[in-house]
Amino acid sequence: MISPQISIIIPVYQVEEYLAYCIDSVLAQTFLDWELLLIDDGSPDRCGQICDAYARKDGRIRVFHVENGGVGSARNIGIRQAQGEWLTFIDSDDWIAPDFIASLMQPAMDDPYLDFIHGGCQNYQDSVGYSINQQYDYYKGEDVCKLLNLFRGLVVSKLFKKSIIDKADLYFDEQMKIAEDYVFTLDYLAYVRRYCFIESTGYFYRYRPMSATKSGKRREAKEQLTGLAHHITSLQYYQWRKGVSDHQALKRWTAISTIAFGIIREQGFFRMEKKAAHQLVDSIRRSHLLKYQPALSKRLYMCMFMIFRLFV
Repeated sequence: MISPQISIIIPVYQVEEYLAYCIDSVLAQTFLDWELLLIDDGSPDRCGQICDAYARKDGRIRVFHVENGGVGSARNIGIRQAQGEWLTFIDSDDWIAPDFIASLMQPAMDDPYLDFIHGGCQNYQDSVGYSINQQYDYYKGEDVCKLLNLFRGLVVSKLFKKSIIDKADLYFDEQMKIAEDYVFTLDYLAYVRRYCFIESTGYFYRYRPMSATKSGKRREAKEQLTGLAHHITSLQYYQWRKGVSDHQALKRWTAISTIAFGIIREQGFFRMEKKAAHQLVDSIRRSHLLKYQPALSKRLYMCMFMIFRLFV
């Protein structure tokens, strides 16, 4: 059996309303040499049945039903089962334009020495586009500084080379429930020499807010901050558990602090749920991770510490 050029990995969990639209967007691709791996992550709704129905219609679709282990675990199953030369990831409530896979694959077919291809994406809510999430001018080269300055941590709208992942034994950290995709991308970039940014924004990210009410938004922010506090605390054990370098620990801390900054910037310091904010600040203070963090994260920490100490 000839392996496909690209494996498309979609973790599936509680997206019954959106799943068919996502899969149909893959079936509508102008680029045809792909396989689709649907990882049913123990979804309690009809997602598993929907996946099976599509697999019966198209032999390029393979379905894996597993116990719920989280999105990182589901993506890891996809990586292990993938047969393509390249891998890409799609979230099961998102969708892609008909030419998006072709636009990602074109640089790879033109240049066999590429290790990484990065596309753009758009934000959508209620079927209405409202902003460009990522967009790039076309660039192909080996400028590491440019890559690190411009890449986005999300694993969607990108191509990863399967041979690099296998050789470096790269997988998502299943202990991380926040920013695990950011960390995976950072880990992968350590092995990238030649890469390409493309102009296409044909990946559509569906924004699904927890609640349109102010109380719902505050509750969501509280849960996010509580989760971040837990993961920041766990990072101090990361090196001991994995036996990794300071540099790898720094990647985890950078990812977490970036997510924290985004939450705080969106919600505003004075609108944060004070108890959760206090917990987050204390977890940073106790974790001894300041020695790993870059200057931006240090300034973020000091700002959080002073403000939350004043108002908690």
